[in-house]
Amino acid sequence: MWVDRWRRRGILIASDVVRAVLLATLPLGALAGGAIGELFGVRAALWLSGTLLVLPALPLYVALRGHRDVEELPTWAVASQPNE
Repeated sequence: MWVDRWRRRGILIASDVVRAVLLATLPLGALAGGAIGELFGVRAALWLSGTLLVLPALPLYVALRGHRDVEELPTWAVASQPNE
């Protein structure tokens, strides 16, 4: 089913709700970062934010770290196989 055939009002309301939730988290993150910076120092706050930024990519790194060439990659990690 294509999006242009769906009812647009429901999609617009859902996207507005998601946007509002995401925008509401920005001040909470700023408050949390400021509190961590005040309690533990700016350096610790920067280390924590950097760690939390890199953490979602860690499972992909662990899954692919032993593979050096594209030919060795698992089938789920390759977008398309070359035609031979």
